Amino acid sequence: MQRWLLSRRLQEQAQIRQKLERYHSPAVVHQLISVGALKNGRLPPREAEISILFADIVNFTPIAEQSSPSAIADLLNVFFEEMLHSVFAQGGTLDKFIGDCIMAFFGAPEPQIDHAERAIATAMGMLNRLDQLNLQNIWPQPIQLRVAINSGKAFVGDVGSSQRVDYTVLGGTVNLAARLETICPPGECVITDATYQAIGDRHQDLFIPMGAGRFKGIDRPIQVYRTQRHRHPKPLPLKSTEVSSS
Repeated sequence: MQRWLLSRRLQEQAQIRQKLERYHSPAVVHQLISVGALKNGRLPPREAEISILFADIVNFTPIAEQSSPSAIADLLNVFFEEMLHSVFAQGGTLDKFIGDCIMAFFGAPEPQIDHAERAIATAMGMLNRLDQLNLQNIWPQPIQLRVAINSGKAFVGDVGSSQRVDYTVLGGTVNLAARLETICPPGECVITDATYQAIGDRHQDLFIPMGAGRFKGIDRPIQVYRTQRHRHPKPLPLKSTEVSSS
């Protein structure tokens, strides 16, 4: 009887985990289950060192204009499914989908000292996987991706109302990553100097300097680096560039 009860309890926990993972990242589900009962039912915000990643489809609006709503839903379902393999394979946490954009972070809820390297590996995995999917003609036309990564301190935890909360990240580190994504060349990844310094010599060879850019709401120039997967002829000039968030 005890064995049967234990087996039943494990099956119920597996079902609960499976249902939760439809709404939360695996790392968040593990945290929720491990900590048990929570005050006010929330994971309280705390400061953490993270790397934040934004990835979205290039020229998605024209694609959406030329397609039916059901075709767009099918496209995004396949796109998100394929791209999230890279996020979860590196122990990342999905923050949210913003239209066609994926917002994910590394370094929370569990600390990861190599969060920047995990974010870079995720970005390269996304870009390479998308290249493979385009060769297979998964969609009516090839899709390109822009990926931006920034590293630093952020507040991480449940934020929202009494009816709904999101496990998310907040702060200037996140805002800069969102602005950085707008200047990324199609099919490439851009990172800040903070991420570049955090990944070490082993991964720095993937990136070339892009310039020092000024971004809306940030009072200092930010050194930006980019990949050169598609061998663009030269880095884009960024000095004194004013970039607005999208």
